[in-house]
Amino acid sequence: MFGKILNVSEKFVQLENLKKTVQSNLLGFHVIFEYNTTKIVGVINSMDNNTINILLVGEIKDNEFVPGLLHYPSVNSTCRIIYKQELEYIIGSQDYMKPENLLI
Repeated sequence: MFGKILNVSEKFVQLENLKKTVQSNLLGFHVIFEYNTTKIVGVINSMDNNTINILLVGEIKDNEFVPGLLHYPSVNSTCRIIYKQELEYIIGSQDYMKPENLLI
């Protein structure tokens, strides 16, 4: 689904859409750009048959989410949907059985 990086701007990354279809159910999904030990977090903002536009929102560093842009994805970075554990670094645990978790 995610192809090579086509363009990196101040806050956005444009990727090649390998499926050549619009999957609107993926809008708003978090993704990770991974290169070596760097994990940059983005959100799928829009897509068309040829491209996927991703808003960069932060970085996961030492198992903690750091908002804002410290680095930009390298052209050699791979993009993937975020894993559950990584998403919990951003929004917290969603385990309603733990009394320390406040769910709204």
